[in-house]
Amino acid sequence: MDELDPGAAWAARPLDARTLRRMLEHAYGPRAPREEPVVHALSTTSRNLVLRTALHDGRQVVLKIAPPPHLPSMGHETDQLGAEVEALHMVAEHTGITAPQMHHHDDSHELVDAEWFAMSHVEGHPAGLGAGDPRLAETFAALHQISGDGFGRAGASPQGSWQDAFTSIVEDLLADAQLVGQQLDVDVEHLHQLVLDRGDCLDEVTEAVWCWANTDPADLLDTGSGLALLDHGHGIWGDPLMDLDAPRTGLSAAAARRRALYDLREALEACVVDAHRGRVASATHASALQAAIDALAAFA
Repeated sequence: MDELDPGAAWAARPLDARTLRRMLEHAYGPRAPREEPVVHALSTTSRNLVLRTALHDGRQVVLKIAPPPHLPSMGHETDQLGAEVEALHMVAEHTGITAPQMHHHDDSHELVDAEWFAMSHVEGHPAGLGAGDPRLAETFAALHQISGDGFGRAGASPQGSWQDAFTSIVEDLLADAQLVGQQLDVDVEHLHQLVLDRGDCLDEVTEAVWCWANTDPADLLDTGSGLALLDHGHGIWGDPLMDLDAPRTGLSAAAARRRALYDLREALEACVVDAHRGRVASATHASALQAAIDALAAFA
């Protein structure tokens, strides 16, 4: 087992049926299944264990469980589960976007030695949409109506400047890159300087709005009646230009530079996660990172 791989860690120390049933009883009371729960793993890439099961009445629900506490976590993933709990409550309160409904959150570590929550299951298939699709624009326009008191990752202390907050986000990723060392072929100092040298354009962003900041296409679903957004733990108070609906052409020079910075962050995060999980960075992620570095370096 790779000790950095949450999936392998949970496979080696799986939750037993009795524990799962107690968790469901804790979350749902008499609606919990009365027999041994039948569960289906939903994610093969998440650092969390994500399980779908049915309540006594047949309603499908999802348990999301943080990695075992012995597992090292990356700095940029700190309190991601707690951040998602807050995000789901916020999205439900302030928008009409389809997203999982939060049912129960437990950070006591009493039933299982990890933070976890229970939520509704959203049926659908990957939407496969790109920037310019009107449904995508409508969904993210609603999301970006949520404004915050400062910039930065969900759960982090808000900062007054988007340039400062974004630089901190990248610096967290670069610190994680240094932890994995030779597994990741990245010149940390060069990337850091590149972000510092090109980051003045970020000061154009003066209002912090809620951004999904999730690039996994499997988390954007077509439900048949609309779009649904899953996995809100990556959220950032920042610039709407960083989300999936943002245009890639017809941008001003400053906006194009900002978009290049966001491409760099996304590709760097993907490569860092690959390396931290004990995987060789995929050719797609590695080439995207190099393309982002080249594009950003091209700006004067």
